Amino acid sequence: MGSLADSAGAINEQDEIRKVKENAQVTSEEYESGPDFSDLPDVVWVQVLKKLSLSDRASVAATCHALNEAFNHPSLWHTVTVILRGTSKPVSLWYLDERGVNTGLLTVEYKYLQLIKRFGSFFQNLSLLIQGYFNKVPPHVNEIVSELSARCRLETLTLQVGSIRTALENDGGLARSGRPKEEDLRVILSLLNNSYRLREFQLLSWPSCNPNKYPGLDIIQSLCENEKLKQLEKLNLFYDECKWSTVNAHLPSAERMVTTVQHFTYLSHLSLRLCMMSDELVKGLSKSGRTPLSNLKILVTYSRHNPALAIPEIYSSSWSQLSQHSPELEVEITFLTRMPYVEKAALLKPEIPLTGLAFMTYSNCTSQDILGITDKYSKTLKKLVNFSFGEFFDEELITLVSCSSRMDSLVHLGEIYSNTIVQLAQLKQWKVFEFKANMIKFEDPSLQDEDVVVGQRENGELYLTSLERKPCLEEDRLDSLASLREEVSRLLGYCWHPQVPDAEEQEPSYGYFHALENNALFV
Repeated sequence: MGSLADSAGAINEQDEIRKVKENAQVTSEEYESGPDFSDLPDVVWVQVLKKLSLSDRASVAATCHALNEAFNHPSLWHTVTVILRGTSKPVSLWYLDERGVNTGLLTVEYKYLQLIKRFGSFFQNLSLLIQGYFNKVPPHVNEIVSELSARCRLETLTLQVGSIRTALENDGGLARSGRPKEEDLRVILSLLNNSYRLREFQLLSWPSCNPNKYPGLDIIQSLCENEKLKQLEKLNLFYDECKWSTVNAHLPSAERMVTTVQHFTYLSHLSLRLCMMSDELVKGLSKSGRTPLSNLKILVTYSRHNPALAIPEIYSSSWSQLSQHSPELEVEITFLTRMPYVEKAALLKPEIPLTGLAFMTYSNCTSQDILGITDKYSKTLKKLVNFSFGEFFDEELITLVSCSSRMDSLVHLGEIYSNTIVQLAQLKQWKVFEFKANMIKFEDPSLQDEDVVVGQRENGELYLTSLERKPCLEEDRLDSLASLREEVSRLLGYCWHPQVPDAEEQEPSYGYFHALENNALFV
């Protein structure tokens, strides 16, 4: 009996081995008959590698010769963001993907410095960001910045060095205790001093802009002293596309901005804050011999308690003169803070060729504002962005869209009725059409007047309006959202869906329209 059992067990074991071999053979045949990606051109693999973190890139590059060649392709390293932390802790290097999401933490070692030495000559578009208040830089960071300065042939440079300081911080004890060392800033300034191909410069923040007090920290002077940068085409001074920034910032004076802009006669794109502007500046942009301006971005920060943030008097004739000199000019204005309607009306003159208007989270947009925009800019407006939360202005919004022949982008994250979205979708071939799902109302607007307690039907019968308001259950709301998505998608001709708010209820920045694909080294 024992031998029979052993024989049966051996037979079963042989059957199992045979089945495993058959399955392995089938799997091997399926694998061999599958798609072969080894012959894809390098340009395809470069686009794939751009989506990976730095550590994943290195791992993939070690798998085969073809991927290693793609890893060494110059175009993979054209756009890089380096983020520094000036702390006493060990320096760390992070990698940010194209969405700005941290995807890994690595210790900065010799090999990462070697990475910059190896690929630094390919860097063309560099963003150098230093988080928090900038007052101390470890030697390793200076070494990295020095390598960037020595090896990069930059065409675009973005600097965000610490947080923008207020006048109180620059003049008080905080500045004396936390003022950065000039030798550290000279290393960063060497990026400007050594540049000779630069066509675009963005200065988002800098520790100080007071040339009389801290001449060694005057980055604008360094910018103007480099004669090789006189052909600069795009200049951004403290215009940051984010939902919030320092309001009472210590910024260059309007008089200094006039001389700075006069120095760069080839500017086609200019971005700055409203408090840095003046009537003389607008007139200077329209002088003969200057390159016509294509785009002017203005960030509005207002405070009635700070005279430095008062609305500058820019005459209508100056705007008309600038429009004649630059017939293709497009002006985009972003409101960062709340502002009275009277002040807005004084700023938004009809002669401004306004194409884009944005109201950020902490600003205010009312039906009166929408009516004024319709009256002044229906012939020029292309995009409207509203991140603020306030009153309903569905009817005014429909009127604005109906009258604006060039409008093709609309972002409204405030409350709105579903039938309004359908009407808006019917009016335009939208390139951008965004609403927040949890702000869409499906109830009949005619039933929203809470002052009306008793209504009357067509047959004369009276009824309580509160009984007519049917509660919107979650299941019903999901069904209504699905129907809205289907209807709007049909009208737009592509798959559309409203934004789903994340856990922190964060809205996209105004840079939503100006998304850039960046590779980032987070140090």
